[in-house]
Amino acid sequence: MKIYFDACIWIDYLWGAQKDATPKKVTRDLIDFIEKNNHSVISSVFLDTEISSHFKDWHILQKIIREGYSYRDLSNLKRKKKWNTLTETEIKQISKYLEDIAKLPWVELVELSSLEKEDLEIFSALTLEYHLDFADAFHIIIAMIENCHFLITRDEEMRAKARDFLKDYSLEKDFEILKPTELLSRF
Repeated sequence: MKIYFDACIWIDYLWGAQKDATPKKVTRDLIDFIEKNNHSVISSVFLDTEISSHFKDWHILQKIIREGYSYRDLSNLKRKKKWNTLTETEIKQISKYLEDIAKLPWVELVELSSLEKEDLEIFSALTLEYHLDFADAFHIIIAMIENCHFLITRDEEMRAKARDFLKDYSLEKDFEILKPTELLSRF
């Protein structure tokens, strides 16, 4: 079985892989399920980009807070060059996270070389009709192109909008978007 994890699942996994840290129980259970049943988790360069962006924001947020600003100031302060750069150590740490994912034996890194007209129509429907953001729509497209059975995310809004899309386009028989507990409860 092929499964696609949204960035939120990977971030919890990566935080849990750090010293003295533990991922949420459901993430540990999900990984155990994947490993025990020899399932594949599809990853992509696009997903790596989103994960990197989240960790970059986290590092920048730490700097902003140390300077006495609020997390609400993140967007405005990021636009200023001073606040939008990472140290060499931070860059290496983020790269290591992505390398750690790629080394997992159950992860399959795919490259998206082209999009067919049908894929672009789906992308257009997801973003314009169902109001999914660009990143979420792209994750769905990649998962569908790679014939994943499930996309796993904690993002409730994404799941609701994508489920409506899948139902309206009669695609829910081949592909589902679930939260981790929903997948685990089925098996």
